[in-house]
Formats: sequence, structure tokens, C-alpha cells
Amino acid sequence: ILRSIYYWGLSKPEAFQAAQRLIRNTEWADVSKFIPQKSRFLDIGCGTGFSMTKALDELDCSCVGVDPFPNYAGVEIDRSKYPEERFEILEGWAEDLPLESASVDVVYSSHMLEHTQNEQKALQEMKRVLRPGGVMILGVPTASMALIRLFTLLLFDTHRNIFNIIYWPFRDGTFKNQKRFIDFIIPNSHGQSDKNIFFDLFHYRVQSWRNIVESEFVVEKELYPGLYSYPDYYKLFTLNKRKTTSSSVFFICRAK
Repeated sequence: ILRSIYYWGLSKPEAFQAAQRLIRNTEWADVSKFIPQKSRFLDIGCGTGFSMTKALDELDCSCVGVDPFPNYAGVEIDRSKYPEERFEILEGWAEDLPLESASVDVVYSSHMLEHTQNEQKALQEMKRVLRPGGVMILGVPTASMALIRLFTLLLFDTHRNIFNIIYWPFRDGTFKNQKRFIDFIIPNSHGQSDKNIFFDLFHYRVQSWRNIVESEFVVEKELYPGLYSYPDYYKLFTLNKRKTTSSSVFFICRAK
């Protein structure tokens, strides 16, 4: 009983997968119209390769993905359905892509840039591998998502934080190396381990992201797929396809 109380609020694996699939499908529905048929499609931060399956199945693209931890995170897929010659996942980092220059028609990245150590270098690498006239599609969380995450953590994590603060002196060194004491008081950043959630509330503003992206690309369109709750926890509300308030923003770009 104590264990179930401690983990109250966290999504079960099947619920997490269902929420992730709904979110990614909703985002994909908005951006897929900007991806040419039969193009060479690169997904940076591809995880399991879910977006690559969409590009291959719906648009007959030839797909390659890059991720520092391939298949570690993302919507579960049936990998056996996709031939290696058109569905390849490489281990690598956004700041140093293991691809030749001007080798892809589409650079796609969803909820990856906020996790990089050097956003500018990652964008420069995206620009390097993109062919002339190609399209870059970049999705990032918004300040609305950061605010939803803050409220979610306060609602569903407070009891765990109180427990961990009380028992902090009895924790072993391994636990303390993985989790800082301050993280139980002020939630950490979604993307940067050395920052807190207040950094996200400022940095994830759409205009802030746009300024960063426009250092390397021309932004042709902004897309707001919808407002959704944080999938790691119990669903606070159903996905709402708003056009002005969204948990993520996608930039449709061309290289300068």
C-alpha cells in the first residue's frame, strides 16, 4: 500500500504510450503536409523511430534517424516491418551529426533541441546536412508546456518530495549523486540538468525559440498543434487543438 501511495500520480506504461502516441500523431498531422513525397528524411532525436515510420508509410520517404540512445525512448513500433535500406537509426548527437553535408531533403526534429548542450551548434549541423532548397521542421515545447509541467509536478510529486526530504539523511551516495536535494524543492528543467523549471518558463517562450532558430534559418511558418497535459503523469485534461495556445510549437524553415 505504501508503495502505491508513493507512486501515485505516475502514468502506467500503457497509459504513457497511449498519450505519447496521441500527441505525436497530432503533431505529425500538422507538419506532414510540408514534407515532400519520396524525400530523404532525417529525424534528429528519433528515439524508437516513430516519426520515421510515419514518413515511410505515408510519404514513401527514405528515412534515417540519429539519437544518442537509439530505441531508448519514444512511441513503441514494430521494427520488423521496416527494411534497413529505408529505415536506419544511427547513434550520434545533434551537435555532431554522422551524415555527409547536403545529404537530406528534410531535417525533422521533435522535442530534441531543448535537450542539447549547444543549441546553436545543433542548428548549424542541421543546416549543414540539409540540401539546398530542403525543409527543416523543428518542434519544441512552449512556456505553456513548462507551466503545465510545473502544476503537474506540484500536484503529483509533492508527497514524494516530502518523503525524500525526510529520508534524505538516510539515502545512499548513489541516490544523492543522481538527485540533488534542491530538486525536491524546486523542480529541475525538462531539458537541462543544471537548470530549474523557471529557466524553462522563460526560455521556452515561442519568441525566444524563434530568435534562436532564425540565427541559421528563415522561419516560414509557425504551427501550434494543441494543448496537452504532461504524459508522464495522470492526464489532467484531454488534448485540445487550439491555434493560439499550444504545448509545442513547430517551425517550418528554410536555410538562409
